[in-house]
Amino acid sequence: MKILYAASEVAPFAKTGGLADVGAGLPKELAKLGHEVWVIMPRHRSVDDTGIVLEKPSGRVSVHVDSIPVEGQIYETVFPGTEDTSTPARMIFVDNPAYFDRAGVYGESGMDYTDNLERFVFFCRAALQWLKKSDWIPDIIHANDWHSALIPTYLHAETSDIFDNTRTVYTIHNLAYQGLFTKSRYSVLGLPWDLFHLDALEFYDRINLSKGGIIFSNAVTTVSKKHSQEIQTVEFGCGLDGLLKSIGHRLHGILNGCDTDVWNPSTDPHIAQQFDSESFLEGKAENKKALLKEMKLDALDPDVPLFGVVSRLEALKGMDILADTAEKLVDKRAQLVILGTGDSNLEDALQDSAKNLPQNIAVRFVYSEELAHRIFAGSDFFLMPSRFEPCGLSQMYALRYGSIPIVHAVGGLADTVVDITEPNGNGFQFSEPTDTAFLKTCERAFALYAEPRKHRDIIRQAMSFDATWARAAKTYTKLYGNLLG
Repeated sequence: MKILYAASEVAPFAKTGGLADVGAGLPKELAKLGHEVWVIMPRHRSVDDTGIVLEKPSGRVSVHVDSIPVEGQIYETVFPGTEDTSTPARMIFVDNPAYFDRAGVYGESGMDYTDNLERFVFFCRAALQWLKKSDWIPDIIHANDWHSALIPTYLHAETSDIFDNTRTVYTIHNLAYQGLFTKSRYSVLGLPWDLFHLDALEFYDRINLSKGGIIFSNAVTTVSKKHSQEIQTVEFGCGLDGLLKSIGHRLHGILNGCDTDVWNPSTDPHIAQQFDSESFLEGKAENKKALLKEMKLDALDPDVPLFGVVSRLEALKGMDILADTAEKLVDKRAQLVILGTGDSNLEDALQDSAKNLPQNIAVRFVYSEELAHRIFAGSDFFLMPSRFEPCGLSQMYALRYGSIPIVHAVGGLADTVVDITEPNGNGFQFSEPTDTAFLKTCERAFALYAEPRKHRDIIRQAMSFDATWARAAKTYTKLYGNLLG
């Protein structure tokens, strides 16, 4: 199949969140399966920071944004990680310095760019024009989040028959961001006004780009099976629950994967001792010892459970629950290592707990991927009390490193972490995001830690979890094939 994957950010070229990780992982695995894959994104300033050399401009595009012609150039290179495959994927960059040569991807200093609508109208129109110029008409166009949601909408409005045999997939990564703009800016889209109504782009008298992507795509996916069910409810649907429920037959939950080359305890250069599912006993012990020393928690008997946290420090991630219970959790029977940044009030509360129990609790309010690796490798249990988690990656990393996850059973957490009371259990779930439910579940972890043989069995089960993108790519391939008949 010919597959165009369109996204606003793809690691390592640009990254603000999980969308970029999906863009890095899924196309690579699709190429390994033998598909002809092109990945297209804006040429953000950060693209040049990677040091990856782009080929000379391969062409120009000129499209209308609010009836004004806007020109851009197209740059290409081989998609990283596919150089040795039988069908190397192509990385396509849409370049317009006025729109994309900026410090941020969507904004700066906590404020969105005021011309984001124009920027991504240009990107979507340019992507489609480049396909026509290249005479490379994909079987599948896979758009992601609101930034590329206009692609299926433009195809719906297309008057030529060029894309008649092309099918579209739209993936919702974060429904909280829908591409909402005032009705007064509708002319920027270059679409007829008969698409501004309840069953198309209109949303409470505003433009909703995600809504168009959902309505006009042949299939809609989100990043875990559980979350595909959750977004059909008022609690998680962000105002689109009725629409998503109405397209249930077109809505699919496909669990993300993670980069198992980077997150691999047997090759990880950032940890004290590499290990695998056969050598984890010694490996985990050495990494725990090194982590405790690094975090200045090595004064206590090391044979107590160590709980790890790597997270944005915000209520959506359940970090208020952690802040309220941290001292009760350790209660001199455990230790706690926390890495992350976020809400200043939560940072202050966790810092106070660390000051009160300096031999039990250590905090680091920074972003450090290297330390994150060491926390996954050295901790016995990993805490994710998230109130909302469409997929989640940290629990997958924890499973791979034998750090048993303790999670609130939402979204991808429910799909990846199986409670140890169930067959093939690899962690702990709790159903209500409350202090009481969280602490009761942690008590179960204490009980597991007190049974070394059973604890070892659960670690083995955790490390056997298939977190690879290969699994997801096969599922997407099946979906694409069904759409093409």
